[in-house]
Amino acid sequence: MKRWIAYYDSFEEKLLIISLAVNVILILSQIIMRAAFNASLVWSEEVARYIFIWQIWLGTSVSYRRKSHISVDIIYDIFKSRLSHKIIRTGIDLIWLGFNLYLFYAGAKLVDSMITRHVLSAGLRLPLVYVYAALPVSAAILSLRLIGGIIGHWRSDEPDAPFGGARLQEWSHGAAKVGMDKAHAENIVRAVGNETARREGEVRTYGCH
Repeated sequence: MKRWIAYYDSFEEKLLIISLAVNVILILSQIIMRAAFNASLVWSEEVARYIFIWQIWLGTSVSYRRKSHISVDIIYDIFKSRLSHKIIRTGIDLIWLGFNLYLFYAGAKLVDSMITRHVLSAGLRLPLVYVYAALPVSAAILSLRLIGGIIGHWRSDEPDAPFGGARLQEWSHGAAKVGMDKAHAENIVRAVGNETARREGEVRTYGCH
């Protein structure tokens, strides 16, 4: 199971990277066409917009996995025990899960309405159901991640870092490591200097004799 989750995580990230590259090419092509040839690609703006919508909604899943969503984590400073952190994270994820289930329900109804009415885009005449499907699809994916996250809070013995704090913790650990390495290097230099001074003193003493 973990292997399949890892495969999907890799696929999700690669899909977002590729879609970002495609979007950059589309927008750059539009700029070049307008600036150099005084013309425009009618379809490029529309496609870029729809890709961007999918990127935003699918990106919530990646952000949850990496704990990159913005959060107010002052409550973690008030309740410092690991158990309280697990309870807080579980409560937050349960609220978030309920909201996502509602988004899935509302998004499914919206997609069904788009299918019934056969709504098409203005430029490409593309069925808008493919665009609005981003809402229920991303809500379903994030709901599964939330369920896995809630289970993981209680299975893991690792400290439960709040959202927005994961990157700061990495930076603080890195800064602490750099500080330790610097202090270690200074101690080595000091020890070498003391040893050099001692030997010079011995040389002077022998020279006097």
